[in-house]
Amino acid sequence: MKGNFGRGIVRRSLIALTTVVTTALAGGSYAAAQFDQFHTAVGGANWDGGNGATVTTQDGGIIRLPNGNTVSVGETRSFGATYDVYVAELDPCGDLVQSYVFDLQGRDDHGRKIRLMPNGDYIIVGYTGTSELPANRDAFLMRVTSTGVVVWAKTYGGSSHDEGKDVRVSGDAKDIYACGLTRGAGAGDYDGWIWSVSSANGNFNWSKVYGGLREDRLNALDIGCHNSIIATGGTRSYSSLPNQYRDIWVVKVNPLNGALTWSFRHWGSGNTEGKGIAVSADGAEFSVVGYTENISAAGMQEYIGVFNCSDGALIQETAVGDDPGHEACLNDVQYEPAGGLLVAGTWRHNNTFRVHRMRATNGGFPLLSMSYAGVLEKEYGYSVAWTNDWNGDGQYDIGMVGATLSMGAGLGDMYVIGTDPYGVSKCNEKEQPYLLYLPFLTQQWIMPKVNDYLLISDINAVGRAVNAVTPICTECGHRMSAPEEDGGKLSQGMPAGNDVQAVVVPLRAVMQEGAITR
Repeated sequence: MKGNFGRGIVRRSLIALTTVVTTALAGGSYAAAQFDQFHTAVGGANWDGGNGATVTTQDGGIIRLPNGNTVSVGETRSFGATYDVYVAELDPCGDLVQSYVFDLQGRDDHGRKIRLMPNGDYIIVGYTGTSELPANRDAFLMRVTSTGVVVWAKTYGGSSHDEGKDVRVSGDAKDIYACGLTRGAGAGDYDGWIWSVSSANGNFNWSKVYGGLREDRLNALDIGCHNSIIATGGTRSYSSLPNQYRDIWVVKVNPLNGALTWSFRHWGSGNTEGKGIAVSADGAEFSVVGYTENISAAGMQEYIGVFNCSDGALIQETAVGDDPGHEACLNDVQYEPAGGLLVAGTWRHNNTFRVHRMRATNGGFPLLSMSYAGVLEKEYGYSVAWTNDWNGDGQYDIGMVGATLSMGAGLGDMYVIGTDPYGVSKCNEKEQPYLLYLPFLTQQWIMPKVNDYLLISDINAVGRAVNAVTPICTECGHRMSAPEEDGGKLSQGMPAGNDVQAVVVPLRAVMQEGAITR
């Protein structure tokens, strides 16, 4: 840990900030599988997301409001001469409610994460400056009302390269905590950076830099881990092979002054990095997601690790993906209300890219995995959020934001997806194929439709399918003797013993139950 980054730092109000309000953007809502509430591409005729994106890109954030709406942040080049911060609010069925464009002093401005204040205002973090590398950038924070009025907006950083990556609001809503990277203020190349400001005006509470002699960065943070700030990213300074690889890096700091409590690096050969982090509701554990190249000789794998808040001890971890031609990264994680994990990211096979959403146990074991892509298969997943039951159906709802090069009116657009935990539609959109991955049933991707039934063979002693899963189209006369849906349960039509080789069950029920039980 180094000294206070607040000293000698340029901290200025954005006096030239321009706000452009748009209420009807080109793009619109795109019909998707009925399992989803909506797929929506939002933007104009130029780049509004996805320019230069890779598997590990995190170029946007999302929140879901108590009324079921989603609010996403990213960047746009469709409504000005430079990139500007772009905020879009969609209703529960993906129709645009309102959107805003914020120009910070005529520079390239990129929104990275957005959080909700208790009074309904939004806190946005990102960076402003030149987009081309080597770049001269400053981090920024801004507070805006739900109608797009800027309460305050300020930049933070030095004379070189500084970026804001993630932001959180304190429990009493008085303080804002942000993290990112900085160059020139610490001991090394790039360093991890955490700072705190007043939510009333954006003025510094404190600012600290963390890291060693080589490249280090912090990509995400959360609060509540034994009343501390917990952040993750990547480190070369503390890597076992610092000249070659980056390791997952986690730091725990005091929210009052940024003092380092402890830090650790995880893994040791091949690149690994933490991209998202979340603290459990009881504050006892935290989960880190990202990517790893260590667990097998395959390509880049999605990583989920669960750690103890008190000392950072590993509880459980897993990696998903074992195809040598496959690259994947989880870019964000949230704890579900019941304690499971909700994660989102991007996976690539050959030259195709898909948004990837997964539900997992709080130990990281995948339960349900879905991917989304358009005709070009150039879609990227950045962030995920959920809201409590807003329409009385007993289910919370999920929002994801990313980028699409397949849909919309421009070169690349903001890509927003709304769904409930099981993908059940509330918007009556027409069916289209999509990919579904059920790790607890089969290790194969299948492409079902909403009313399909699954032919499942080889039921084991505990009622789990251990072999093939075949989608059976109800419109093709191959339904066989499928059971009724029985309120989403799978009790009907199950075999009496292990000698029965196959059973037909509704796909919707499989998705709702997450397993086959007697």
